[in-house]
Amino acid sequence: LTVIFWQLGATVMLALSTTASVMVSSQLGKGISSDSKEKEEEEEEENRKSNNTNESKEPYDVSTAARHTADRMLGWGLTSGVIFGIAQLLAMPLIGRFSSIEAVNEAARGSAALVALSQFLNGLTFTGEGIMQGLSCFRGLAIISMLGAAAVLLGLKIVSMFNLGLTGVWSILLLFGVVRVSGVLLHRYKIGPLAAPNASFKSSSGGSSSSSGGGV
Repeated sequence: LTVIFWQLGATVMLALSTTASVMVSSQLGKGISSDSKEKEEEEEEENRKSNNTNESKEPYDVSTAARHTADRMLGWGLTSGVIFGIAQLLAMPLIGRFSSIEAVNEAARGSAALVALSQFLNGLTFTGEGIMQGLSCFRGLAIISMLGAAAVLLGLKIVSMFNLGLTGVWSILLLFGVVRVSGVLLHRYKIGPLAAPNASFKSSSGGSSSSSGGGV
């Protein structure tokens, strides 16, 4: 029952991840299209040379649009994670229906509680990773994955040393989620191209500047 709930939640979160990737990249595409149109209009005006005063058109603010889209998707991810986490907690009384062995039921309850907590994180994690894919920040995704993998390996070593059993294994899954969600939120609000101080997707007459390709 615990695994079924986790898989169901993961399916929905992956759908949100794909949606976030498409929506964020589409906002960047709008900025590139707008910038190209402005360049064409400027060239036409230069060729005509009918007057020396050309009115500049307001550029499409890609960074603001992409940030709003990313935040909206993170909100949906968090909402979905909370819903699935609460559903997991509400389903815990059903665990006793699958086995008459109390030791098995106790182990399953502990695991179900940890999975419910991981559902809260999964909504933000999967959506945040989708946003990073939309920004083409694959290096940052690789770094986050490597840090998560290192945390899992360290956790498995600790579980093996102290014989923590099934609850310990699910705790490692929760730790993996904490590392990943920390990474995507740090990227979104502090060090990534959509972070307010570093936003550089605003198109200009000289061309669209984008830090996503080489960003973390």
